[in-house]
Amino acid sequence: MELEWLPGTDALILALRSVGVAAGDEVILPPFTFVATGSAVSALGAAPVFADIEPDSFNISAAEIAKSITPRTRAIIVVHLYGLAADMDGIRDAAKRSAIPIVEDNAQAIGATYKGKPMVRWAIVACLSFYPTKNLGAYGDAGMIVTNSSEMDTRLRTLRNHGQSSRYSSVEPGWNSRLDEIQAAVLRAKLRYLREWERARRSLAAMYSKMLAPVGVRQDTANSCGM
Repeated sequence: MELEWLPGTDALILALRSVGVAAGDEVILPPFTFVATGSAVSALGAAPVFADIEPDSFNISAAEIAKSITPRTRAIIVVHLYGLAADMDGIRDAAKRSAIPIVEDNAQAIGATYKGKPMVRWAIVACLSFYPTKNLGAYGDAGMIVTNSSEMDTRLRTLRNHGQSSRYSSVEPGWNSRLDEIQAAVLRAKLRYLREWERARRSLAAMYSKMLAPVGVRQDTANSCGM
């Protein structure tokens, strides 16, 4: 699995460009998400198409995605919210029928799993944010793209470095989206504590769930990373 280090919002923009999103295309995404998700689509001149969410998880609905697909649909962004995974089986089925690539926005679900497999393994590219308020936060803005495709890895490395395939040889328009060394050093030091922090968050969530159960408040922590 290849890793590309860059700011979190840039990760979304570059991931979308890497799967072919361009001006005039449509990208399906949930309406219940941070503005950066839609802004990344608009930054490429594409149109955000909002597919409604599931009432129990607040994640995008596979059925609503299927209804929203048109001939102009070029990608689907799946945002895993509050540490809970979206219905990736249903979403992948909907995407596969129309051969549409999926981009995972895993900014709020680092460490979460779906059917025993970690998130970021369910799409051709997946994005992570290390903004200081996240479960794993850098000193400032930071993010990462994960991919299992060597072809996609090469394209992303080019896009994040001014479109350069080699030094001073730009083969396409790109961005200056390299992560600085200070953020990388902070993340490397904090990464070793991530599982410990996740266990603490789960413990606190379980305590709140128990205390709030009498008033009908329920917390689903089955696949949650304790966001």
